[in-house]
Amino acid sequence: MQKLQRTLLVLASGLVLIWSVSLYGLANHDIIYLLALVPRTSDGLLGILTMPFVHGSLTHLSVNTSVYVVMTPLVLLRSLSYYVYATLLILLLSGSALWIIGRDGAHIGASALIFGYFGLLATRGLFERRFWSILLSLVIAGFYAGLLWGIVPGDGGVSTEGHLAGLLAGIATARLLSGRDINKTANKDSGHR
Repeated sequence: MQKLQRTLLVLASGLVLIWSVSLYGLANHDIIYLLALVPRTSDGLLGILTMPFVHGSLTHLSVNTSVYVVMTPLVLLRSLSYYVYATLLILLLSGSALWIIGRDGAHIGASALIFGYFGLLATRGLFERRFWSILLSLVIAGFYAGLLWGIVPGDGGVSTEGHLAGLLAGIATARLLSGRDINKTANKDSGHR
């Protein structure tokens, strides 16, 4: 029960933060540009960590929310510390890559984080080689394979390079966190041995 409460608290906190900042940004566009990732600019560096909290429209926010609500608890299944490590790694890796390779302009939204969670969950079984991780990877890969269309260049207003950076960051995170020391630290939180 305590794990369920913690999962709901983390999920609700993330949603409140994302929705509050995004709604404020939709009313005050200066916030969007302040928190956006702008490639290869010093002002845009802050966006490496803050771009998931601002969205350009209610549709953009709602689409990201629907996937975030599913992916976040699945990452939290392992433990709170695993979730924190994974989220920070995905944000830093995807944001840094996007800052280097992104098209000129303001990149916003939680899509890179969501694609990162997808990459992490879809490949974690490959690196860990444990039954439940493999099963979860297969289910996620099968159910959310359609997300991969998001890395195909198309609409100029969509940061496909942000989606790709997120996906690759998630895969790298799955590999990095499959190490023995990280799992021992993460498992201490959840009481698993």
